[in-house]
This record gives sequence, structure tokens and C-alpha cells, in this order.
Amino acid sequence: MAIPLTIVVIAKEMDLSFPSIMAMGMVSFSFIYESTTFIASENIRVLLAIIAALITGTIIGWINGFIVVKFGIPSLIVTLEPNFFGAAQYWC
Repeated sequence: MAIPLTIVVIAKEMDLSFPSIMAMGMVSFSFIYESTTFIASENIRVLLAIIAALITGTIIGWINGFIVVKFGIPSLIVTLEPNFFGAAQYWC
């Protein structure tokens, strides 16, 4: 986590979304791990779950970056929105 955040700070931006992106990665990891119980090999289940967590974090980070670059919204504002991903399920 330190390398990407260092790059963001060098670019004179702020990223507040990394805790929520890590949490979403953990959610996707546990969801994939639990839903692949039909696979006998534990190593394959863990590998699939890790890949799902990495893909989840990459997609959310790409969306944040796209919004910052395309619409010119400050990264501080854009990276606040992923913090509400987990809270949104409790409001519905």
C-alpha cells in the first residue's frame, strides 16, 4: 500500500479511499473463498479469492482515477466516496 500512496503524494494529491478499498477487497476475497467450496484444492480457492480481491481493488481505483482525470474533480473529494460503499448497505 505504501508505493501507490507515495506516488499519489508525489503528484500532490490525496487518497482517502485505501481503507475502504482494502475492506472491499476483503469482502470479495471472503465471498469468493466461501462460494468456491466445491473446489477440492484449498490452494486454488485461495488463489481465486486473491485474484478477486486484486481485481476489485483495481476496478475501484481505476474508477476513482478516471473521475479525477476526466472530470477534474479534486482527488480528495473523489476518494471520499468509496468510504460510503460499506455504509450504503445499512441505509437500504
